[in-house]
Amino acid sequence: PDEFRLITQRGLDRRRLVLETITLRKEKEMLRENFAAIVSHELKSPLGAVQQNLFVLEYELEDKLNEEQKEKIERMKSKINDLINLIHTWLRVISVDVKKLQESFKPTSIPAVISKAVENVQPQAIRKNIEIVPTVQEPLRLVNGDEGTLVEVVGNILGNGIKFSREGSRILIKAEEKENTLIISIADTGIGISKEDLPFIFEDFYTGDTGQVVEKSSGLGLAIAKR
Repeated sequence: PDEFRLITQRGLDRRRLVLETITLRKEKEMLRENFAAIVSHELKSPLGAVQQNLFVLEYELEDKLNEEQKEKIERMKSKINDLINLIHTWLRVISVDVKKLQESFKPTSIPAVISKAVENVQPQAIRKNIEIVPTVQEPLRLVNGDEGTLVEVVGNILGNGIKFSREGSRILIKAEEKENTLIISIADTGIGISKEDLPFIFEDFYTGDTGQVVEKSSGLGLAIAKR
């Protein structure tokens, strides 16, 4: 009967769509892994070689360089470090696998996460004489998550706050539980985010137009935090 053929055809179409979706996911995963390998080999390796040769050159010519030449070499070293850090950060973005990450979830202490995140960004805060003030509601229940990733997420947001805050200011980080939901909030005295930029702040490489001179940003910190 026509009705039976129609039902059968619909079932076959659904099965074909499911198989195509699975295939596309696998292809996407392979592309991501291949891209990460290409980035790592084709960019990191040459930059590492340039960095190493620059250190050797600086060492061999140390007594022959004038102050201007030393400053130029320092700027070159700084730019190379920026590029290497950018590559590491981007590799981190494209290598995040939520499903694999969930497999490592375990009961995690949020006060411990905040403490480690603050410790990690402390050198950055000290350079700008910024005080980070944690306020943690006690007791807080454990959450199911990956501690290392949570430390990185909180650290990225804190680092973003430090980057856009005035020297000598304060950043407040608070953890509390409300209506069975654990909330971590971070408040700083930065220049703020315009309404135009707000929808895009978690996009890869988006930095927005601050209108002020601030520390250089890769535009990836909040993108990693969202993932």
